[in-house]
Amino acid sequence: MPHITNAYNVTPTFAAFWDKERVGAFDQLVAEERLKPKELQVVIENYLYTEQEPLGDEIVNMLEEKPKILTRRNTIDRVLEKVKKFVNTFFDGVNNKAA
Repeated sequence: MPHITNAYNVTPTFAAFWDKERVGAFDQLVAEERLKPKELQVVIENYLYTEQEPLGDEIVNMLEEKPKILTRRNTIDRVLEKVKKFVNTFFDGVNNKAA
C-alpha cells in the first residue's frame, strides 16, 4: 500500500489500492481460465445482485473454449469456486469489514 502522510487520505488511498488489486485479480482470473471478460463481468454483477450462484451454462458461456463432456463438470466447479472466491475477496470481504 502506498505511503500515507495524511490520515484523511486513508479511505480514498485504500479504495484506489483495492480497485487496482481487484482489476489485477480479474485479469488474472480471465487469463488463468481463458474467460471472456465481458461475460465474466455480467456473471459477477448478477451474482452480486441476486446472491444466487451462476448456473453451469452461464459458466460455460464465459469460457473461450467449451470444455469436453468428460471435463465439463470439473471445469464448471473449478471456475465457479474461483468466481465465488473473487467476489468474497473483493466485494463481500471489504463490505463486511467496513460495516
